Amino acid sequence: MGRESRLKAELFSINKQIESLIQQREIVKTEYEQVKHQLAVARLKSSEVSRVYAEYTDQIFPWTTELERVRREIFHIPEFRPLQLPAINAFLDGRDVILIMPTGAGKSLVYQLPSFLETPEYQGKFTLAISPLVSLMTDQAIGLRRLGIPESSTVVLDASSSPSEQKKVLVSIGDDINKTGNNGDLRVLFVTPEKLSKSKRLMNRLEKAYTKGRLARIVVDEVHCVSQWGHDFRPDYKFLHVLRTQFPQVPILGITATASTEVVLDVQKMLGLQQQQCLVLRSSYNRPNLSYEVRFQSCQITTSYATICDLLKTEFRGQSGIIYCLSQKDTENLAEYLNKDGIGAAFYHANVDPCRRERDHIAWLDGKIQVIVATVAFGMGIDKPDVRFVIHLSPSKSVENYYQESGRAGRDGQPSRVILLWRLADIFRLANMVFAEQTGLPKLIQMIAYVVDTGRCRRRLIAEGLGYSNWRADHCEQSPCDICSRVDCSPGYEMDASEFIERIFEILEESRHKSQRLTGAKLVDMLVKDSGVAKELSKNLSIRLNRRQHIRVCEYLLAWCLCHRVLTLDFHFTPYSTIAYIVKVGASVKGVDMKVRLPDDVLTGEETPKTSRKRAASTPTIELDSD
Repeated sequence: MGRESRLKAELFSINKQIESLIQQREIVKTEYEQVKHQLAVARLKSSEVSRVYAEYTDQIFPWTTELERVRREIFHIPEFRPLQLPAINAFLDGRDVILIMPTGAGKSLVYQLPSFLETPEYQGKFTLAISPLVSLMTDQAIGLRRLGIPESSTVVLDASSSPSEQKKVLVSIGDDINKTGNNGDLRVLFVTPEKLSKSKRLMNRLEKAYTKGRLARIVVDEVHCVSQWGHDFRPDYKFLHVLRTQFPQVPILGITATASTEVVLDVQKMLGLQQQQCLVLRSSYNRPNLSYEVRFQSCQITTSYATICDLLKTEFRGQSGIIYCLSQKDTENLAEYLNKDGIGAAFYHANVDPCRRERDHIAWLDGKIQVIVATVAFGMGIDKPDVRFVIHLSPSKSVENYYQESGRAGRDGQPSRVILLWRLADIFRLANMVFAEQTGLPKLIQMIAYVVDTGRCRRRLIAEGLGYSNWRADHCEQSPCDICSRVDCSPGYEMDASEFIERIFEILEESRHKSQRLTGAKLVDMLVKDSGVAKELSKNLSIRLNRRQHIRVCEYLLAWCLCHRVLTLDFHFTPYSTIAYIVKVGASVKGVDMKVRLPDDVLTGEETPKTSRKRAASTPTIELDSD
């Protein structure tokens, strides 16, 4: 028994040591990954990148003369825009490139122009361009044909391509250069990631093209879709990791309008791009000609319709624009509303008949209708530089999405307006749409912060949402946002929300004891019916609130609480839908400074009584939790 006890004790001691070592290993492993990540981030910002950028901007290369000829004679471009030339030179030099430029800055030219070089070493070769939307690929192909490029040089291969068309293309891309016949001048092959992942024949022919030296370059458009940390992750993009495995000598260009440092690193990993050899070029986030504005709306969607209708008849009369909506039904309802009021509008979403979509798209491009009312299915790669306004009927899923969608305004550099309308109900609709995504809710909270903030420059909030740290106040001088353009520097009405929040906590606790759960709409309804809340808010704001104003204040404050993590959402599945319930975070806010500044439009849904009111003395700052 003595020996058994000793061995048992020894085993116990060894197990303890193993547990300790495992814990220590995890700590060291975590620290190692953090240091590795920090080094990768530093490498992206290092002086080495600046040196390489300068080399690809200033040096003369063997292809420079031909490149300049194609720029002038085929694309009719007087000069390159910022970042285009170094990106093209690096790509032609065989380097992997990730190019991050705003919508309309000319990303597509970086792969299109090299595809049409005519010197012998480039003839018979083509670029594989992978894009998430068929409409985007079609627009790119049409744009190239308008430049006089033969139809056979730009081919779109998707599910709608006829069997004979597919066979013709598949045969031609795998042929020898001198056996390609009429398709020998194929220069750009557009495909979706779905087509690549599901067509073994296509991959087989691409492998043959690679073996015979015909596959010259690979382009991944909207490359942020590769990353699970991106704002628009798409599972079919995961298949693209095989590109580096199957075509190791072919340079890869990833292009996007938005990608944080974390997304860039994830993209490099997913696509097998070596960080040391991959050139990352990022332009400024700022679109100086765009004026950003946010407007709070009442709970009735028809109020937003009326607001938009008034804008189109007055400030935007005779101008062309886009209105983005959350759902297909929203686009149809709003377009019908506008048409009944004499405004030329067409709705656009994925389920509209393709012929009708194309007809309305062309009518809009030609100025025959004033506005396209669309879901996010519309806009990528749209070649219409004179879009004077982009209006959002509801917030986007993330700041990145909003930046990309709003960036379709003013591509010609002329002053343009970007207006976001929002209601509390939108937040819950969006939350139900994104909560299952890995980064869906955190990105949505960031979007909510953008709409409820009454003190910080809209451009600053966009820059922070995109991961940029170089915001400056003068970025908003050319076309000031609604915050920066306030003449009296008054952000609105100031109040202490602590008692209001405590009452919310009490209501939630009372409901919990009754085994009830509250949605946002139900909570607002209970707050509005609570005479004590109405009295406290009126006293706090030095205004006698009518019922409509009371509702609007409660809705705004509820959004503020979600943004500041005073409240959060808990999701419940039903057989037919997902429901978001309000849940408190923490036990109490007593003694905590809960200063809130309401924007003027929260109280101007109806005429505000002319009584004294508290006005904020200086420009405020909403500070979000660092975590």
